[in-house]
Amino acid sequence: MDKRIRRRIPLKLAGRIEMKDRDGVDGRTRNISSVGAYFDAENFIPVGTEVELEVFLPVEELREMKGREARMKVSGTVVRVEKGGVAVLFKGLKVLLRERGEE
Repeated sequence: MDKRIRRRIPLKLAGRIEMKDRDGVDGRTRNISSVGAYFDAENFIPVGTEVELEVFLPVEELREMKGREARMKVSGTVVRVEKGGVAVLFKGLKVLLRERGEE
């Protein structure tokens, strides 16, 4: 039985999961909702791990803004682990617009 309370949208976006005590993991979202996302990644991340998920947004209008990029950055917790990916429950969301290369 599917326990999801929000509709998930299939959306494949490049991104990265950062953790405090481990190296970051690159991958892609498989789907996303207003409360969480499924992230395809080869590296194992245990359930309960606090993470920061950063997703690169390919918004067409941003191509006109030379030298800039948009990212969605969200804190969350890994709530499910499957072979090849993890489900992240969002805690806080911010959308960043900044010059490339800035942290």
